[in-house]
Amino acid sequence: MISKKQRALTQLQSLDFVLRCPHCQKAAQATDTGMTCENHHTFDVAKQGYLHLAGTVAKSRYTKELFRARQALLSETRFFNPVISEIATWIEGESSLSSPLLVDMGCGEGTHLAGILEQVKSGRGIGIDLAKEGIQLATNHDVDALWLVADLAKSPVQEHSVDVVLNILSPANHQEFRRILKAGGYVVKVIPNAQYLEELRKFFYAGTDKETYENEGAKEQFEKTLETVHVSRQNYSVELTDEQWRDLIAMTPLTWNAPPEQVNEFIELALPSVTVDLTVLVGKLKKS
Repeated sequence: MISKKQRALTQLQSLDFVLRCPHCQKAAQATDTGMTCENHHTFDVAKQGYLHLAGTVAKSRYTKELFRARQALLSETRFFNPVISEIATWIEGESSLSSPLLVDMGCGEGTHLAGILEQVKSGRGIGIDLAKEGIQLATNHDVDALWLVADLAKSPVQEHSVDVVLNILSPANHQEFRRILKAGGYVVKVIPNAQYLEELRKFFYAGTDKETYENEGAKEQFEKTLETVHVSRQNYSVELTDEQWRDLIAMTPLTWNAPPEQVNEFIELALPSVTVDLTVLVGKLKKS
């Protein structure tokens, strides 16, 4: 059985033309152990099967426990499957995208990109996140993807080299998207709607401005630089057990500051399901 490290090295051999050095921005070249550039900056693939292209990363709330809870919930409940299928179906149906290269900017533990690549058989992917803990879990996915720990604002991706940028429930850097997209490339962005996780909002934020959510700001930012070519709203419920509710509470920033007694009080409500309410936006770069 091929090791994660060898699988990553194989991916790197076929995708090094897309990458650049994070230090000097020169073109990258694959080596037997990782990658290098003409200025001899070198980066080795970790034994877990990813490439670390970021400097020292400050601690954050995105811990290994959070990503494990997320991966468990998503695999057990197929939480985002309708959204993933919608994105994959659109990519498969777009005639201009043959053998597309997809880059997931803010991929976390890789579930979204992996799910799309399982359906878009001709596609290849690069998953990028600054959270090493998420990328380490992403390497568990057996798909045609390379996983990178890197700065999303200054990604190690060459200019105009990407067919599709994925930005799923993650902050957007449209300037960086514009830099790495090919002419005629697409951004696929997923944003929450008002009813997304409304059960959590109504309980943990009752009587505050966080009890409701508006996505107009995210839409306006998207439309400033992109011509919208496809919009789809996905609204459905997902049944959860008590343990799955706890995983959801652990993974969403909405409830990071909730005291344990409040979490227990919520679990005791024994709500049968949670609402997923998301919009998929697909846009092309506007002509300058």
